[in-house]
Amino acid sequence: MEEKLEVSADAKKEFRLATSLRNGTKTFFAPRHLFFVVVQVVAGMYGWHYWHYLPAPGFAIGIAALLAAVMAVHLDMRVLHRAIWILLVGAFVVIDLQAITKDRDDNTKDRKATADAFSSLVTLQNKALTSNQINFENALGRLENLTNQQTGGNSIPIIYNTDPKVDEKGGLTLEISLQGKYPLSPLHVSIFPHLQDVKSGKTRAQDVIKDEWIIPDLTAYSPETLQHKIYPQLNPGDGETDIFQITFTAHNGVYNETMFVTENKYRQFTGLWKLYDVSGRFICDGDHFAACAARGKPETTKSKVKK
Repeated sequence: MEEKLEVSADAKKEFRLATSLRNGTKTFFAPRHLFFVVVQVVAGMYGWHYWHYLPAPGFAIGIAALLAAVMAVHLDMRVLHRAIWILLVGAFVVIDLQAITKDRDDNTKDRKATADAFSSLVTLQNKALTSNQINFENALGRLENLTNQQTGGNSIPIIYNTDPKVDEKGGLTLEISLQGKYPLSPLHVSIFPHLQDVKSGKTRAQDVIKDEWIIPDLTAYSPETLQHKIYPQLNPGDGETDIFQITFTAHNGVYNETMFVTENKYRQFTGLWKLYDVSGRFICDGDHFAACAARGKPETTKSKVKK
């Protein structure tokens, strides 16, 4: 009579587990599932690669959609099959989200780099324009200075008497000076004496020039004493006035100076003068000598540009 072997519960449990795993493995790799298992393996390899080297945005989501489509035609799949499909689709969705984030960050960095490069270019252009403007202003200033050296610029001549006494022939010495930076080369000077009759006050014809000469180069640093003198026709202490008209002709214009000469009882002469431009506009006189200096002050190119 045969004896029955008693098997413990733990052994039965282990046997059932081993049998289930063996049957599950056979079922997982069954011929009807083999194609889908290969697809899962290949997708897993690509997923590992793209997890470390992100593809372009949209590429991974395309693979996820493809895997979802393959999953839909995988019939009678096991639980493990389903879990692997879901894991693969989710992984590729996460990969695409990371790719989108990286692309956005790269675009932000590129825009910032482009903006910085453009800002640097604008800064360089502004510096170049500023430098060119300064160079242009300097060149214009040099050209204007050279032109003023030739024409006289804003410089003006004036004639005045410094010695109230006359010589033994009754001649009153006049001096000519330059107000301004630029020389007058040459300067033509003409003096019309006795513009009106001292006794009657009637105006005389200005067709006779008493003194006329040319100064080759009049500068502010070399005032010249005129060799030709004027000879007022006055009686001491009578309060009479002898008028002289002085005309300056230079490259920068024509100026007319009127000198009113009076004599006191001590035979001392005073010459009050007024300077006008060719249009008759008053420039300055002996009482407003600062206006002569202001009129003769050269105007720089920089001040012109600011205006």
